[in-house]
Amino acid sequence: MINIGGNIKALRNMKGLTLEEMANELNSKYPGEINFNKGKISKWENGKDRPLLSSAAILADYFEISIDDLISKDVNLTTDETHIDNIFYTDTIRNIIDVSMKLSDFRQENVYSYAEYQLEEQNNTESIQEQSIIYGRSTAAGTARFVDDADAYEVRPDSIVPKGADELVEVVGDSMEPLIHNGDKVYIRHQPTVEQGEVAIVRIENEGVTCKRVYIDEDTITLKSENKKYDDMKFSPSQISVLGKVLL
Repeated sequence: MINIGGNIKALRNMKGLTLEEMANELNSKYPGEINFNKGKISKWENGKDRPLLSSAAILADYFEISIDDLISKDVNLTTDETHIDNIFYTDTIRNIIDVSMKLSDFRQENVYSYAEYQLEEQNNTESIQEQSIIYGRSTAAGTARFVDDADAYEVRPDSIVPKGADELVEVVGDSMEPLIHNGDKVYIRHQPTVEQGEVAIVRIENEGVTCKRVYIDEDTITLKSENKKYDDMKFSPSQISVLGKVLL
């Protein structure tokens, strides 16, 4: 006699879920249907209780099998079985196994080796790479402020560091809102010049460092805020040093 509880446990394990995770997924996918919890599922798996037909129908849909298969078919495949059970393999996996079973032992080993290579490559791609980036300088988004040069480093995942970024800077003040908010950290690329209207971190002679849009005329550099309540700031080129472009 097929044990439906054993099937539920086997299918849950195939999904790699704990009892609580499975209960949460069921309640999320089928809200208002039945109150699933890990205690109830545990009783089903251990044969202490059997799911009602309504619960079994939801479970069958969740595991993407027929209710008849859930109730009457043994889904516990041992490692030495050579048949393909359609109830939990994807079409691609079934096709791979179908073809592999027709190959000689030597060619089956080649298929297995290639699959292992693909898995290793996938794991290497998905592993989180990190890099150290300069961090410690803060800049005003308002009036300029004096700061020391950054001498600290912060380790961040490659996936969130923009290409070409050299430094992470904290912006203090609201003059660049709504583009950059008070306390936001922005990435900059170290460069001595920027294009018209680009956002940059600039040093103002005898005043400090600020974050502004930069507009350059022949004899004037205008620093412009995003926030309209701040007036434009105008300086001679000799008073301004561009530290880097903000990477937005």
